[in-house]
Amino acid sequence: MPREACPTSHTFYRLRRALMETGGVSRRDIHPAARLEEIIPPDRRRIVWKQLSKDGLSLPGLSLSPSMERISWAALAVKTVCAGVWGLNILTFLTLVPLAVLTWRASRTWAVHIRTGPVTIWDAVIYLTPYRGNESYPWSHEEISTKVRLIISESLAMPLEKVQPESRWIEDLGAG
Repeated sequence: MPREACPTSHTFYRLRRALMETGGVSRRDIHPAARLEEIIPPDRRRIVWKQLSKDGLSLPGLSLSPSMERISWAALAVKTVCAGVWGLNILTFLTLVPLAVLTWRASRTWAVHIRTGPVTIWDAVIYLTPYRGNESYPWSHEEISTKVRLIISESLAMPLEKVQPESRWIEDLGAG
């Protein structure tokens, strides 16, 4: 009877191939402990993320730096104040909504930071390997724990390092 291929190995090889082709990352630099932010330069991340998504390897979205995020929030506050000054009428709405969309789209250029989700290649492999279709694969306790931590990290928009197996849902993670 032929032995089933390990789904995490399959995902690792797909991810490695995509990173080598799109990201220009050296094969020797792609190993389970490699940090994504160290092997994919910020100026290439958006391109790599987009290609990974096209290849069926969608990782959580990239984020703005904290300073750019503050600038975006300040722009939103200014738009809100303007709406209050101009009054809430259809003309204000027709002016501010496209302006808000334009601000969001313009800020995407600077969204190159990995703030939530996978940190290492191994995290990315676990994140990208689906459970569905691999039910017979004997998932280890560590793989399951990492998968759950990744889901929580992305859902709460919290860095993975803050989501630990011993974390308490309300006290440590602030979810409630």
